[in-house]
Amino acid sequence: MHAVVSPVASRGAVGPARFRIAQHAPHQPPYQPPYQPPAPRLCPQQQRPSVVARSASWDPEDLYKNAPEMTGLIDRKLMGNRAQDDQKQKTVMQKFMDAAKAETQAKRDARVVPEDNYELIAFLLDTEATDMQYEVARCRPLLTDEFFEVLNKQIGMEQLSLEKDEDKLAELELLREYLNEAVETIDNATKAVASAPERLKKLMESPDKKSTLRDMAANGEIDQAFFDLLDQNIDGAEEAGREDVVEFMQKVKVAAAKFMV
Repeated sequence: MHAVVSPVASRGAVGPARFRIAQHAPHQPPYQPPYQPPAPRLCPQQQRPSVVARSASWDPEDLYKNAPEMTGLIDRKLMGNRAQDDQKQKTVMQKFMDAAKAETQAKRDARVVPEDNYELIAFLLDTEATDMQYEVARCRPLLTDEFFEVLNKQIGMEQLSLEKDEDKLAELELLREYLNEAVETIDNATKAVASAPERLKKLMESPDKKSTLRDMAANGEIDQAFFDLLDQNIDGAEEAGREDVVEFMQKVKVAAAKFMV
């Protein structure tokens, strides 16, 4: 370190000049950043392919054909995200419903329907209310007059019992009432399904279909089974490519709907 003495006159001083010592730092070279090798240059074959910017309204798969027109790219992006979220939610719900349906069916299939009348009564009493309609339809061939005689006998014995169980008696009476109504409904539906082809044939062969529809409506022959058969014929005609038959059946369905029971 070198010292340089320089005279400096003090402000307002009368005496000899004062001196101060100026200290200089030794010489330092200028700052240079660390060496970095240059980035390698890519040959033309290694260059990334160019990205073609398409219009914001470009929709080759018609995903937004029913959506309101949007001019902003952000709006279309949000719309696409919502559509994807809705589809994912529908898929999840469908999987959940299918799993629940399969589980319910597996439980139903695991139950063995007894053939003895007394055991069948106990089986129906133990059936959950949500499965009662299914079990009655499955057990319909076993719900004979002999079965109802056994059920009536159990109700009578419970009514005359010295130690009457009011809860059991109420369950037996409710079961009898439900089975009577359910059997009648099933039998009527079976007859309707069986007679639907004959009714549809009568309508198709009639020269005056409007008059025939009015007569069928007066006789209570236009019901759900009749419309189910019409739908089956329409589906079959569509699969066969018979557009003329489809159009005709659709007209018949619309006309018959006015007389729906």
